[in-house]
Amino acid sequence: GSSYPLVLESGGQVSQPVTTITPSASATVTYTVDMSKSNIQNLVCDEANADITINVSNMAAGRTVKLHVDLGGVSSFSSMTINWDVNQTYEPDTAMAMVDAMGDDMISAGYTNFMVDLTAYGTNASDVYGSASVFA
Repeated sequence: GSSYPLVLESGGQVSQPVTTITPSASATVTYTVDMSKSNIQNLVCDEANADITINVSNMAAGRTVKLHVDLGGVSSFSSMTINWDVNQTYEPDTAMAMVDAMGDDMISAGYTNFMVDLTAYGTNASDVYGSASVFA
């Protein structure tokens, strides 16, 4: 049999590009996950970001996106709000809703990095669900 080298078409991608978002150092931050982007969206939170809200936009059935949340620089939370179907977003190690894992208890336990795979099956925020992996 013949062997062929890997050939990439023009514009082909081997790995997903990462878009890094670093919110300003204000206490209240709202970040919107753009479901029309197929890349990894990397949310790096500042020490001063005490109140963080994560929304979703541009939902459509079948769209998927990876969101990496880096809370390593955050010393404490007042609140973490996740506006998608949190009942279907889970952290598999403890089977606990991801939104419940956010906060001072999580930070003190050393859980500061999440990788969330989000999938939309409709056009509303409640039609977006996902699974979250937690990294210490």
